[in-house]
Amino acid sequence: MGQVLYATFLEDHRVYRLAKARWQRLFEQLLSAKQYTFRPFLNEKRMDGNPMFTAYVPAADRALRIIQVDPSEAVAEVDIKAWLDQAVMPEREDRVEELVIDLVLTNEAEQISLLLIEAWLLQQLSLTDMQKKIDEFVVIDEEVGGV
Repeated sequence: MGQVLYATFLEDHRVYRLAKARWQRLFEQLLSAKQYTFRPFLNEKRMDGNPMFTAYVPAADRALRIIQVDPSEAVAEVDIKAWLDQAVMPEREDRVEELVIDLVLTNEAEQISLLLIEAWLLQQLSLTDMQKKIDEFVVIDEEVGGV
């Protein structure tokens, strides 16, 4: 496995905040090209990595959820899973399409995540095309989630 980033995030509150700040910064940089705005949509107060980061992007009417898992639970060299789901927004009656990324944070997993996020939110691929993109980069464990 590549170098795990923020490996002690579950034991150290400071490291947890640094990991959250990294996702926030990466996401802001990614969306800045289109000047998209976003807001969190799930309670991120628990410090268990689920979710580590959430964003609803009104311009795309899509959501993103990042789940960062304990590095000791890694099951592959690059441990990343992704799937499409539907998120419930507190202020809406309908659901919003959501990309969920579940990973052990390494540089490699982060780069794959950014490619998936860009395809989902900036390119706004259709659900079918997004599933193909996910299949290119990650293998989904059927017991974890999936489409």
